Amino acid sequence: MHLPLLFSILLFLSTTLASALPTPTGLARRKEDIHLPTFTLGPLDQYVSHTASVPTPSGDSLQIYPTGILERAPLDGIDVVFGPDLRKRISAAVEGNCKDDNTEKCRNAIIPVVQSTDVSHHSKRFLFMLIGAGLALLVAELITIYVMSKTIEGQAPPDAVHFTPSDLHQIEALGNANTVAIEAYVAESTSIATITVTPTPTPTANAFITIETLTADQGDHKQGDVVYRVPQKLEQRLHDLLGILGSDENAQKCAGQRKRADVTEACARAIRNTAEALFNAAPEGALAVAQQNLPRRPAPGGALRLPVQNFVLVEVPIVVILAHRVVPMQVIEEFDALGLAQASLAVTLAAHALMFAGSTLLEIWIPKDQLASELKEEDFACPKDLICIDESCGAQEENKRIAHRDAVCKEGTKYAACKCKRVNYP
Repeated sequence: MHLPLLFSILLFLSTTLASALPTPTGLARRKEDIHLPTFTLGPLDQYVSHTASVPTPSGDSLQIYPTGILERAPLDGIDVVFGPDLRKRISAAVEGNCKDDNTEKCRNAIIPVVQSTDVSHHSKRFLFMLIGAGLALLVAELITIYVMSKTIEGQAPPDAVHFTPSDLHQIEALGNANTVAIEAYVAESTSIATITVTPTPTPTANAFITIETLTADQGDHKQGDVVYRVPQKLEQRLHDLLGILGSDENAQKCAGQRKRADVTEACARAIRNTAEALFNAAPEGALAVAQQNLPRRPAPGGALRLPVQNFVLVEVPIVVILAHRVVPMQVIEEFDALGLAQASLAVTLAAHALMFAGSTLLEIWIPKDQLASELKEEDFACPKDLICIDESCGAQEENKRIAHRDAVCKEGTKYAACKCKRVNYP
């Protein structure tokens, strides 16, 4: 099959967050498609590689390089690398379904293989961009397109798929849209396909993480100490997810700092990054805090008692920074008890994984004297009309323009990580 014709067929690709394949709208650009978020593909050869310059993951796994938590786009882009057994599964799908020019049959056989990997979890390591679950799946679909196009031509599956910084910015620009367009240049014409991502309900978790404050001394633990208890099956899922998010590498930044809240800045930053990646990547129910352990809204000006260690990054508690990013609250207007509980849990799990590398998450103890006890509700609130040039934000200097992506308050300011409104200087 010729590559231009193959691209024309492949651009009909559509899928849901599960593995169902909804009917695509076709190649012709409809009038209403003109304003759809669009991903434009470059030449095929810039994406695929048979000579990956990074280590090959083992077995049936998939790895995205660079590894670890990424705070900014890598200058060389990213490489999505397939393990040997994963390539064998892709080859087997091709062998059994892709020899009779039935593109739909071939595509439907390969998509589940790619979807069964952890590509969507890996994408949550990129803190410099926000990718919805559906768009993380779009990355997997694009990988599938290139795997299919190469293997149908009789070549072995590639070792890796490469995405440039420009590709990453395109993915970020898609936002959280549930309908996007893929544009490719086929021969001398442009072909466009529309993809609609329809989320499916996630089963409700039947296991909850509980939090207990000791009312009396218990062995080496003292009255007032806090213990998180994680159910065994859920602990395994969280342990595996933290591993995908790079906890082993980040643990080196926290070596020798067990049982401390006054950690080094490098360790504090690693905890914050891992906590944010975990909060964003955790599937529904993975950060399930028992109802009785959700924080209660304090009286005006009163302390908000969260069971979390007082880790600080540039003079701002990490749990506050995380909440500013993932639990944007407005004082008086709302109080997100579940969001605050999950932010505290994410920080606790991340800190334990990095400071006690190799140990389980079944029980996590926090000494009373290390708890963040002086936090107030207003510490977690991002002002509704916060201006980027405000001293308490610091995202923008007077008489200087900034990009939309930079409209976020700087570290060390009162509203670190809060979104702000730019001043459009001439």
